[in-house]
Amino acid sequence: MRHRVLVVDDDSGTLKVLRRMLEALGHDVTAVSTGRAAIGLADRETFDVVLCDIHMPDLDGVEVIRRLTALGGRAQLVAMTGVPDPRCAFDARAAGAHRYLAKPIQLRDLVLLMADMPGDTLPRDQGKLARSLARSIVLHARPPRRVCARL
Repeated sequence: MRHRVLVVDDDSGTLKVLRRMLEALGHDVTAVSTGRAAIGLADRETFDVVLCDIHMPDLDGVEVIRRLTALGGRAQLVAMTGVPDPRCAFDARAAGAHRYLAKPIQLRDLVLLMADMPGDTLPRDQGKLARSLARSIVLHARPPRRVCARL
C-alpha cells in the first residue's frame, strides 16, 4: 500500500536519504526540516506516517509528537534519534509515538517499519528491492572525501 509519509529532521542529508528510500519503496514523501513546519503541514494535510527526529533546534521532537497527537490525526508517529536513550524513547512513547528508531536508519529497518503500517504488506521480493535501492543510494551518494571534509 502506498502511504503518505512526512519526514521531519533538521539534517538535510538524513532527509534526502529517507526521502529516496521511502520513494523507492513506493510511498509519497514530504520532507521538512523543522518541527514547526511539520505541525503546520500536519494541521493542513493528512499523513499516514510521520517520521520525526527527536533532537531538533527549533522544537524538540517529543513536543512535535505531542502536538501532532493533540491534532487528533490518524498518522502513525515514529520517533527517530541518533542518540539512543531509554529515557528519550520513554518520553516519545508517552507523547504519542507508536515506534522508535535509532539512526542511522538501515534500509532493512525502514522496509520492516513500513510493512508493519496498517494496510501494508512486505514486497514479494524484499531482497531484490533492498539491493536495488541500496545500489541507487550508493550511486547518488557524495564521494567520501567531500563528506569527511565537511566533518
